[in-house]
Amino acid sequence: MLAHEASQGNWTRFAGSMGVLAERTDALSMVLSPVGLGFGAAAAAAAFFVTQIVKGYEQVEAFNHALSSTNGYIGLSAGQMAEMSNGLQSSTAHLSDVREAMAQVAATGAFTADELQLATRAALAMSSDIGIGTDKAAESLARIQENVLEWVTKYQTAHHAFTAAQVEEIDNFVKQGNEAAAVKAIMLDLSNVHQRIADDADKHMGSVLS
Repeated sequence: MLAHEASQGNWTRFAGSMGVLAERTDALSMVLSPVGLGFGAAAAAAAFFVTQIVKGYEQVEAFNHALSSTNGYIGLSAGQMAEMSNGLQSSTAHLSDVREAMAQVAATGAFTADELQLATRAALAMSSDIGIGTDKAAESLARIQENVLEWVTKYQTAHHAFTAAQVEEIDNFVKQGNEAAAVKAIMLDLSNVHQRIADDADKHMGSVLS
């Protein structure tokens, strides 16, 4: 609605509607800043600005939904999750994708606050490397604890993601009765493999462009 009003140049209704939305999204200070006011001078810029506010609101709502569906199991607020997600964006993972994946991971109810960041990275890595949605990746990660070695065996057979040393380390953790450490090792390995692939791609792209 705001984007439409901006595109039509209806700035009176636009300003009123933006104020209501900004108040609801806790973005009033942004709207009233010099930058925010400056955007109001051009329809295209204003529409983009509104789109970003709406997107941010939807992402926070997704966090709230995840927290509600798990009765707050993760132990974080939506604001804390938003702040945590900021540190996960990269050249291969845009903030909106990171936040979507984080909400999906949180909604599984399988991870605590200490595990959320790593689990989100692992979900993004799985999504990128084997071509599944982050929602499916989150669901898969949440099932690891049901049978760690069976999960690793199936994933390794399908995707050859782990080295022999990594599989041995995971197996040893399970034999020691430390399944939490085994799950963490799996998610670290998935994330690190993805990062190496991304780094290699960036390096080769640089060689092509030079």
